[in-house]
Amino acid sequence: MKLDRLLAVSLALGLVSTSALAQDDPYDNRWYFGAAGGLVWPDGDRLTDDDVDLHYGVSIGRFFSPSMSVDLRFDRYQLDYDEATPGTSSRQQSIGLVGRYHFREGQDTRPYIMAGLGIQDHKSIYDKGRDVYGSVGLGVLHTYSDRVSMRLEGEYRHDNDRDTFNTGAGFDDFMLTLGFNFAIGERARAPQPEPMPEPAPQPVRRPTPEPIQARQAEPEPEPEVVFEFSAAVTFDLNSARLQPSAIAELNDAVEVLSMHTQLSHIEIAGHTCDLGAAGYNQTLSEQRAQAVRDYLVEHGIAADRLSVRGYGEDRPKVPNTSDSNRQQNRRVELVVMGKSEG
Repeated sequence: MKLDRLLAVSLALGLVSTSALAQDDPYDNRWYFGAAGGLVWPDGDRLTDDDVDLHYGVSIGRFFSPSMSVDLRFDRYQLDYDEATPGTSSRQQSIGLVGRYHFREGQDTRPYIMAGLGIQDHKSIYDKGRDVYGSVGLGVLHTYSDRVSMRLEGEYRHDNDRDTFNTGAGFDDFMLTLGFNFAIGERARAPQPEPMPEPAPQPVRRPTPEPIQARQAEPEPEPEVVFEFSAAVTFDLNSARLQPSAIAELNDAVEVLSMHTQLSHIEIAGHTCDLGAAGYNQTLSEQRAQAVRDYLVEHGIAADRLSVRGYGEDRPKVPNTSDSNRQQNRRVELVVMGKSEG
């Protein structure tokens, strides 16, 4: 029986676990409300007539760090006896705290370990009382949207009820639970920088008439972007370390720059979105641009053709109004700043 339970949990966790793109957002510390239900395999010593029963419950909780969440949970299940008094049942009702430690920070799908402690009431024809319970388990959390997430977890619960059947060890039940959490309120975002004060008005001056044969200067052409690398593909989360998945695009850039030596000045420009502190974003953009420059130089591009500049969050490609727009703004660009004749 225990082997069957472990296999059921392993299969369920494997089906639900999926990889997700890393995000640069701060962790979500909003309160959330949860509703859950599932199956209970009661301890054989409880003398119940079914191998499995149903349970349900509600909870409220929040993340207190990027990895640690704590919930206040209420749940309930009812077990039918098979001996002595057919047709009777035992009601199990509990309230307690559940702590969960999550792995894979910044991912949509995160496995976790859990532990719980609380009070469990039991009521049947044999006894009515209240005892302490403790539990441990494994689970996975998947975030579907800004407000909705799902949990699937397997949990062993020890009910310290020693009076119902005059036992010295209590009961060990196994629970498989599927639940949904709903975030309350708006998610906290990094504070926006204060706007720059408007410049003082300049005195009005009469324009100096131009000479009759003076020639209008032609506007300088806009710099040309020859390559753009997405930060989600090119770098690890919150890091300037190049990922293996970026090598193909970087090699394409090496090939183009090697063929077109007339591109004499290339600026490697790093950019971020508006999430996080401005100083941190500025440093990260500079470090990512420097990592791309180092790769190009190591693969044969002359260092005197390349310059590095980090713009932080100051030059977004699109407005920072959604997660998809912020993803586009986290990038590194190769910009043509000068060409040689020939």
